[in-house]
This record gives sequence, structure tokens and C-alpha cells, in this order.
Amino acid sequence: MSELLAGTARADISPPDGTPLAGYAWWRGSRGVRDPLFATALVLDDGATRLAIVALDLLAIHESVARAIAQAACERAGLSPDGLLLACSHSHCSPVASTSERAKPAQRAYVEALVPEVADAIVRAAATLAPVSLHAGATEASLAVHRRPLGPDGKALLQANPEGPVDRTMALLQLRDASGKAVATVVNVACHPTTLGPRHKHASAVWPGVMRAEVEARTGAPCLFLQGATGDLNPTHDWSTRAADLAAMEALGRRAAAAVLEALPALEPTPGLPLGCARSEVPLSLEPEPHPRTGRPMSYKQALWRRTHIPSVFADRLLDSFYPWEPAVTGADGASPTVPLTAQTLRLGEVAIATHGAETFQAIGVALRQRSPARLTLVAAYAGGMIGYLPTAEDHAHGGYEVDMSPYLYRLPGRLAPDSASRATDATIRHFDTLFPQQ
Repeated sequence: MSELLAGTARADISPPDGTPLAGYAWWRGSRGVRDPLFATALVLDDGATRLAIVALDLLAIHESVARAIAQAACERAGLSPDGLLLACSHSHCSPVASTSERAKPAQRAYVEALVPEVADAIVRAAATLAPVSLHAGATEASLAVHRRPLGPDGKALLQANPEGPVDRTMALLQLRDASGKAVATVVNVACHPTTLGPRHKHASAVWPGVMRAEVEARTGAPCLFLQGATGDLNPTHDWSTRAADLAAMEALGRRAAAAVLEALPALEPTPGLPLGCARSEVPLSLEPEPHPRTGRPMSYKQALWRRTHIPSVFADRLLDSFYPWEPAVTGADGASPTVPLTAQTLRLGEVAIATHGAETFQAIGVALRQRSPARLTLVAAYAGGMIGYLPTAEDHAHGGYEVDMSPYLYRLPGRLAPDSASRATDATIRHFDTLFPQQ
């Protein structure tokens, strides 16, 4: 009879001084490490399938870096690339796992060092496999506020909207050994890690790091944070003084930890077998905007100039300084360009982990949980790649920063089409059908 095995390992991926910190629209070189950034690996095995979940304290990961980690780790750890989940916390006081030939040397050096560090953590986790049982459940945590109120013209603004919807679901997994001792805890909840604003120039895991430290201190086991569908959610804190921002970060992290620790004793034993994985690259259509004078499709440089008045000649230099990203666009020179979205789903017995390589809006996460056949479904964003924000069709119609501006920071040649969320959701539903055929 097969049994569930698990192993864990961790690597410190804190950046050296001078490494660019991403998350805000100007360059910030790290002046030190406020609290360490980690790559925490959890490897699972049922005798037939092996999976790895890696929680990264990073803003985002480019698909090319994800592939490099897979190439460095999978064969050594006995994994298939489809079974390797790389999930970023989206800390805005961390580097972005991406680079380009034009990026600053410190950025390129950081990514070059990151790949073997993460790969080695996966391999070390696979070497510690031991029998475990799976315990699962969910609670609620009040951490976030909706951030897209509508202005008088019906367009979305980027500010707190206390009357807006908030998905407060916190999904929890814990692996325990035969004595009942925790081996690993997995926390999944949606809230942007932006309590520290752009004036903060020290690397930090922000509030998820505070939460993790408290949970680990109580459980004695690694805690992995999987960021939820937080594309339209912010923390319940507006930037203020540095001291106030730090206090808010600590308070939010402690609030999250309290919700986790209160819920852990009530988690129910849950079948953790079989293990399974599915992965798709979903082509999402882009909508180039016509130039108001010529009618020709605008480049990302022209679109940025019209929205920010940054001269086109400086656009690449600015982007390379704080967000060195090269999108994998096909048909960029034609009328129908597309960008591939990574959709990945894992099965752990009666639990599903559904992920998108995007800043997924909360309503998409809610819909996936409602349509999932699993007893418990975790929805993680910022996983395995990144294309920017993934809004619903309704949110797309209201425009705003996430819809009208952000695509050009990724150097995309247009906005995502309104049907992007439905395409992403359909891909995940197909994964559910494949992984849970009898349910």
C-alpha cells in the first residue's frame, strides 16, 4: 500500500547590498536585509508521483528563470517539470526573478546565484522524505481591503475601497509525522505584501515573513506561504511614516499568524493520496491600442508615454532599472499578439492547489474554489511565471491601473483581452477534470 511521504529544506535567498528591489516604479538598490528572504521547498511523494512546492519570498518569477530552476533540480530530485510549483509571495521589498541583457549587473548576478540555491533546496528536501499524514481546513482572516472603487466616470481608481468585496478565505494544510508533530504548514490567503512603501530600501518578506516566523516558532516546522488571488486587494494600511509602516507590517503579520494558529488544531485528517499534476500554457490575446494620429498599433513605449509622459527614448532604461522583464509574446508585429499564461494545478488526495502565473483578481479565485471538485482548494497567484494582472471581464470594462497601465510595464504590446479570465479559468477547470476524474 502506498503512503504519503514529505520532506522539506530551505535556502536563504536574501540579496546582497545594491541588488535592485522591485515592486515600485523607480529604482531602489537594497541597503541591507531587514529580515531574511527564503526559498522553502516541500517535496511530496506517493510512490508513483513526486511533487515539489517551493515558496519564494520574491516579487515574481520569469518563466525563463522557472525553467532554469526546473532544469537544475528536476532530474536530481526525481521530479517532472509539471510537478514543480514555484510560487512567489509578491513581496514589494524583494528582487524580481527576471533579468535581461540590459539589466543592471547586480540584478543579473542575483538571478544567476538564485537558480542553484533554489534547485539545491529542492534536492535537499527530496533527500529527507519520510511518512506523513495530511491535515486540511480553512478559516477567515481580515487582512485586506478592496482597492478598485469606481470614479464618477465609471473608471476604477487605485485606492482603498472599504465597501468593496474582499475574499477573506485562508486555506491551511499541515503535514504531520506519526507522532503528530508538524513537518510543514502551508498557508494560502490573499493580501498584497505592500505594507512597506517605496521609501523602504531594505529587503524584507514583509507581513508574510512576520506570519511565517510566528507560525514556525509555535509549530517547530517550516511554514510555506502561497499568495492568493490578490490582484485587486491591498493590506488594510496606507503608507505613512517609516515607523508606522513597520508597525503595520508587524501587526498584519501577527494577525495572520493568530488566524493560522487558532485554526491549526481544528484541521481535519484528509486523504493525501494520490498525488497528481497538470500544467498548461494558455495563450491570452492582447489588444494593441491604435495611435490617435496614425491609427497604427502603439508600442509599449508609446503607450507609456501617453499615460506617464515618460519619453519613449527613456522607457527601456527606466524599465530595466526596476523591472527587467522580457515578455514571451507571439505575433507582436501582427494584428493578433498573444502572451502565454502558466496555469498549473496539483492534486494532494482530496486537496487541489490551483495556480496562475499572474496577479489574479479575487473573484477568479472564488470562482475556482466554487467549481473545484476537491474537498479543499488553495488558489495561488504569482506562480511559475508572470504576465501581469489578470482581471475579470467586469473589472476589465472599468479599466484602471491594472488593466490600462500595468501591461506596458511588462513591455506587452497591448492590454489583455476581456476574455482572459475565462480562458484561464477554463484551463484550470480542465485540470480539475483530469486530476479528479471521478468527482
